[in-house]
Amino acid sequence: MEPIDGRDVEETGLTVCGALHGGIDPFDAAARLEARGWRTFAASWHSYEAVTGWCRIEIDRTAGGTTLVNGVVERERFDELARVLGSFGGGFVLELYDGGGTLVGGRGEGPG
Repeated sequence: MEPIDGRDVEETGLTVCGALHGGIDPFDAAARLEARGWRTFAASWHSYEAVTGWCRIEIDRTAGGTTLVNGVVERERFDELARVLGSFGGGFVLELYDGGGTLVGGRGEGPG
């Protein structure tokens, strides 16, 4: 994965993970992010990477059909990421962890 604004993942030290609800698959999520100016790439047959200057996430689907989101985000933009994912309309849950694996934030809305 490429750095966020030239910084390594180790420099941001913040990991984000969560799930999208409402039947939004990785392709749909990547297309919606691309429409907002994010760069998106196919990471595998069924997953996508989405990158902007302050966030880099991978969007993947489990065998059970859950769409997962994980990657890194700048702490001060975590709420913005939540607003972007919330705009998809299907609901979501996000958790933010520091470099030591401690939960430092969470957001969610809608069904799930």
